[in-house]
Amino acid sequence: MAAHVIPAQMTGSGWRAVVDEQVVPGFGRDLFVSQRSSIDDADLKNRQTGGYAGFSVADYNTKNAKVNLLVKSPQGSLVSTTVSVRWSGGDWKVEPRTDGGLHSKVTATGGPGGFVQWEV
Repeated sequence: MAAHVIPAQMTGSGWRAVVDEQVVPGFGRDLFVSQRSSIDDADLKNRQTGGYAGFSVADYNTKNAKVNLLVKSPQGSLVSTTVSVRWSGGDWKVEPRTDGGLHSKVTATGGPGGFVQWEV
């Protein structure tokens, strides 16, 4: 759930509080904050985004996990991306990439096979 919910909260005006509580501290988080601070909240509200359609756990141990998210794009195609999470401070938190991104590059997928589906 953390891999799904936390990144989805970055488009609203309360994104900074979410980062402070739910994103692992470090260089990646600092870079994310720097990049996100340069974007107006109103601009993000006007962007079309897809809807989450499912997930699969790519890798997991008691301290870290990589979660693949299946997303239905605004055009209706299915794409996927990966979010890394880490157990920190008694909760799962998103671990940003070294480039400040909260997820990997979005790639096309051949369909929902291999994912636990929420909707399609």
